[in-house]
Amino acid sequence: MASSESLETNNNLITIMPAIVTDKILKYLPFTIAAKTSILSRTWRHIWLSCPYLTFDETFWTGFRKADSTTDWQKESRIISNILLHHNGRIQSFYLVLKPGNADLQVDKNASLSPWLSLLSRTYTKKIALDNWARKWSDLVILPSYIFHCTDLMKLKLQCFVLITPPFDFKGFPHLKRLELLCLKFNNDIDMLWSIIAKCPCLVFLRLEDCLGMDILDVDGHDLKS
Repeated sequence: MASSESLETNNNLITIMPAIVTDKILKYLPFTIAAKTSILSRTWRHIWLSCPYLTFDETFWTGFRKADSTTDWQKESRIISNILLHHNGRIQSFYLVLKPGNADLQVDKNASLSPWLSLLSRTYTKKIALDNWARKWSDLVILPSYIFHCTDLMKLKLQCFVLITPPFDFKGFPHLKRLELLCLKFNNDIDMLWSIIAKCPCLVFLRLEDCLGMDILDVDGHDLKS
């Protein structure tokens, strides 16, 4: 068995870790495991709530399945809302997987996304990835306009959403370098996508896949490489 002296030394090492080290540790841990670091010491009790990398993916939701293997969206949305409400500091990246559901659930997802994106727009978030697992086009979720307020973004990935027209005061994503749009519906407004791309002066990577409402696209990005 380890001596009491060595246990005390190990505990001190955990307690005095600089923030840059704890951030790196939490970045590579599944979020459910990161939350469990709160038992390491008093210092670590709330550190996981300062983790700048929030990932709500399939791994995160494994423990929240109902008996029929579907997801309890009401419970999931409350968990995410509570984490965001109590989060301390900046959120550098936010990755969210939305599981498929009925039409009423699509409306619920839109209602939940609005305050979350509003908060992210105020925390200087650099990377957002929203992955809506849709079985058909009717499962697409209307993406709230708050996404256009996240002007500090450097990477943005959207999958299976309906993209609405940006607000009139939208000036673009001045720092965006990577844009991935998969299975998006543009409601036949091709000029909307062109205007968004035109307002991303730093864009170097653009990926468009299986998007609905666009037959011809003339891309004008002077720094675009891929």
